[in-house]
Amino acid sequence: MPIFEYQCGTCGHRFETLVLKTDEIVKCPACGDSNCVKLISLCFSARSGSTFTTSGASCGTPKGGFS
Repeated sequence: MPIFEYQCGTCGHRFETLVLKTDEIVKCPACGDSNCVKLISLCFSARSGSTFTTSGASCGTPKGGFS
């Protein structure tokens, strides 16, 4: 699923949203303005064990007990 991270240029709110079309207008859920900029998100992949690499296999924020 194409979930992207944005930041509102008006109020500064950071949020994630599902974008189905490349020409879709994204509006800030906090203030409703469409002055939003797509952010570059950190991508990571995990292997079994405790070794992690930063390849493009899986994008997003680690969940669970990672710090």
